[in-house]
Amino acid sequence: MQSVRWRGWAQALGMAAAKMSQCMAIVTGRLAYKVSDRVSFYPNGGVVTVAQTTRSGRLVKYKRAVASIAPGLVVAVLAGAPQAQAADECGPDGPGADIVPCGGGAFPTAITYEDSDGLTLVLDDPTTVVVGDSGSSAVLVESDTTTTNSVVIIARQLDTVTASDDDVSGLLARNQGLGAATVEIESGMIRTTDSTGFASSAVSAWVINPDNTEDASIIVRGGRLGTQGEFSAGTATIQSGMGNAITTVTGGTIQTSGEYSPGVYAIAFRADSTASVDIRISDGSISTTADGDSFGGIHPHAVFGLVGTLGDASVLIEG
Repeated sequence: MQSVRWRGWAQALGMAAAKMSQCMAIVTGRLAYKVSDRVSFYPNGGVVTVAQTTRSGRLVKYKRAVASIAPGLVVAVLAGAPQAQAADECGPDGPGADIVPCGGGAFPTAITYEDSDGLTLVLDDPTTVVVGDSGSSAVLVESDTTTTNSVVIIARQLDTVTASDDDVSGLLARNQGLGAATVEIESGMIRTTDSTGFASSAVSAWVINPDNTEDASIIVRGGRLGTQGEFSAGTATIQSGMGNAITTVTGGTIQTSGEYSPGVYAIAFRADSTASVDIRISDGSISTTADGDSFGGIHPHAVFGLVGTLGDASVLIEG
């Protein structure tokens, strides 16, 4: 399988900039969602639904069909950078869909599980500090190419997870087989810190295999997510197969500070699939800044959904 990288997504967004106005919905209301609360979608024959529940409980919907996106717009996403690290820092990955709890303390050269046949890695100690080595994500759980099991990262308790380079993530669950990829955040600080970096998200879930029918999903219940650098999303939910890309935010803080760096980003892009993008936000704070100006820079979208499939894109913001 050909390696796919974030840099292609960056180029795609550059191509899309001139077309943003025709596919954009403005969601107003909750002040916690800063920076004009722009929600953008690029559907390929599907339907965009943007729904917001106001404080009075009244549901406001915007719905529109868009025939197609610009040719070549959805071309590539997410980090394919090499992840060369010592493996299994939190304990051995046993056969099948097992659970590995990760003890506290310092992990100065990342936590890496590759070629897994199914793993749920649970970070559950408030003293946990993880630093990604140069060119690597700080916490990586990646499947082999044949498993039908899921790869999952659960950040239940931790202190800090830090990645600092191009094409990396703080937490990255990546399924190369036929199972789901999921990241759940409940507490802790997860961040990328290279202000000159490129395409480095705080949290990423990625389904790679084009024949995979399972979902890529991120759930943020708490914690603090932050990124610096261009094209560096707070959360990046990536679907290359036939399943959906789902992001749910029920708490926590997400802040980005680079150009083209949305707080919440989700994409599904297999053109012949019916995969959908589904974003649900019910609480928390999402803010984006660029060049130090919370209303300036280039397209600092709070929420950004991109669809290159025959499916739909939807977002619900309650508040």
